[in-house]
Amino acid sequence: MEQHQVWLYLGAAVLGGALGLAVPGVSAVTGVLLWPLLAALLFATFVQTPLQRLREAGRDGPWLGTVLVANGLVMPVFALCLVAGVEVFGRVLVGSEAQVTALALGLLLVLAVPCTDWFLTFSYLSWGDRAAAVVITPVNLVLQLVSLPVWVWLFTVLWGGIGAGVGGAGGGLPGLGAALLSPGVITGAVLVVLVPLGAAAFFERSLQRSPVGEARRARLARWPIPLLTAVVFLVAAGSAPAAAEASGVLWVGALVCVVYLGGAVLAGTVAGDIAGLPRPQRRTLVCTLGTRNSFVVLPIALALPAGWELAGAAIVTQSLVELLGMGLVSRWMAARAVRGEEAAPAL
Repeated sequence: MEQHQVWLYLGAAVLGGALGLAVPGVSAVTGVLLWPLLAALLFATFVQTPLQRLREAGRDGPWLGTVLVANGLVMPVFALCLVAGVEVFGRVLVGSEAQVTALALGLLLVLAVPCTDWFLTFSYLSWGDRAAAVVITPVNLVLQLVSLPVWVWLFTVLWGGIGAGVGGAGGGLPGLGAALLSPGVITGAVLVVLVPLGAAAFFERSLQRSPVGEARRARLARWPIPLLTAVVFLVAAGSAPAAAEASGVLWVGALVCVVYLGGAVLAGTVAGDIAGLPRPQRRTLVCTLGTRNSFVVLPIALALPAGWELAGAAIVTQSLVELLGMGLVSRWMAARAVRGEEAAPAL
């Protein structure tokens, strides 16, 4: 499933979109099914995150420092600049301030924080240092939970300034702050993100005490891909009508995601050179900068009030662009490693 997950997600998105367009009322059903699936997906994902390895992360200072600076500062600032560009130039290209602002918010949510799972697969496919990748997985999770509110707050401040400068009324879709603090968003964040995180931490302790704990973890490791396939199908079905109406906007979001990925490859290459990291760690750095998180932020986007549906569609679009793009980047880096006669990484 790991080898063919790109086609699984792409097929789920196409089939879900076709169902949503053929049966517009299906969103009422998909909305009911989506939330428990999201909670199950996040639980299965969090269980695979080795939180007990947080202490190990500090033993390799250059590696940890480079990841923290690049993932916690450089790439979020780059994402914020791209989002600001969407806010300014998107209105000129598209003309709908409301759609552009919803698109910008979705892009910020998904691009500002690092990924905790997909980048492990891409690290292996690119002949990266998978042990180093596993060590920083809990670091990336902490960065997600701590830094996301900060970047969203900065976006609200920046959005208000851009709106006042361009439109003179604080933006095309009023109430951004109120939308982010709405009861639906807060409830979604608590029930679908924090509850699975707490349950995963409790389950982790039980796994450590159980003689068959690793076998149970291995069985759970099979679930994220099929669960995510189902989630992508339901999100595509539910957001298809809104995405069809805003098709003239989504291409801007897809272009931004491609630009981000190119910037991540460049930033990872330069940062790895500056830090003097071994070549396998440099490839892993590119993978963690190029892959962003969509599992944790998707419930937040889907819980936004009416008028913000495009934020969820932007996150699904970014995920598909990322999967296709990182698949190509991983093959390119692995081919370079082969030409350099490096040894293949161990499973």
